[in-house]
Amino acid sequence: MNACTYNHTGDAAKGYPYDSRMNLNYTYSLDRLSCVRQVWFLHIAFAYLVTLSGFACLATRIIPHPISKWHAVSGRVYILSMLWCMATAMLVHNTGLPIAVLVSFFIVLFCLTVGWICIKVHQYASRMRAVTQMQTKLDYLFEQMRLKTLDSRDGQEQPGEHIQPMNLKNAMESTMRDISAKQSWTKRMFSYKAVHGMLMFTSWINICGRMIGSNQSGDFTCHTYPVYKQLDSSKFQGLNKELTFVPLEDPKHSDLIWNKLSGQEITWGLLLSVVPLLLAFVCGACWTRVNASNIKRSSDSESKTKPAELGTRFPMPHIELKRHIMLRD
Repeated sequence: MNACTYNHTGDAAKGYPYDSRMNLNYTYSLDRLSCVRQVWFLHIAFAYLVTLSGFACLATRIIPHPISKWHAVSGRVYILSMLWCMATAMLVHNTGLPIAVLVSFFIVLFCLTVGWICIKVHQYASRMRAVTQMQTKLDYLFEQMRLKTLDSRDGQEQPGEHIQPMNLKNAMESTMRDISAKQSWTKRMFSYKAVHGMLMFTSWINICGRMIGSNQSGDFTCHTYPVYKQLDSSKFQGLNKELTFVPLEDPKHSDLIWNKLSGQEITWGLLLSVVPLLLAFVCGACWTRVNASNIKRSSDSESKTKPAELGTRFPMPHIELKRHIMLRD
């Protein structure tokens, strides 16, 4: 192999601030960043968050109520930390990753994806069962209220049970816990929830292994710089040539859309953030205004044409009780 040459003549004379061949803090080539030393510390911080939040997920499942209510929060922190951990990994690139590590990361993401889908399916099914049971309880409660009101009109004693105030949120949570408690061992083990737990544990244990096996001494550096291969391609004709450094600037630098703007990358970032936000706000405001007007117009039309059906279309306990009393009188 011959010594590397630099094919972007005049770079040294121009004094480019991004020439990172002699700098261990970052790597910049072809108008692209591939490594920044400071980002490595962020990457490690998010990796610790992934590890700790995964441990919190495990602990909140083992420790009974009320600690268990933090399980969902821990899971969300785990997923968000994983996203940012992967994002920061894009700027700590030197020589790639071993195949074994890539296999481990594939297992992490596969188990995370399927595990998340499984728990969502389980939550939907559990909620539907709880809603069905709650509807039965509410029907019974309304019937007791109706009987109590009708009998009080005649001065008779209440024949039904004593009616207690109901907190709907607590009642739903209690119903869901009762449904879970009544499940058999086999249903618990062979369920979407169990698959979710096993997959998430597998995802987390691979991250823990990576944390244990990685260098966390703080001596990370951006110690490589890319060169073109000695082969012909659509990007570079390198056959029978010396190894050539990838240039600092993209040959199509002036054709890139953000370089045509006055503020370049800053203006480009604002266009991709502020403009969509304003557009979404304006479209949302117009849509909600039109939708609210349509709903009001439809409601006014129905109230004029079918006033007697309002009580049946939107049944409420006090309206139903009043209607039964009027019918009895």
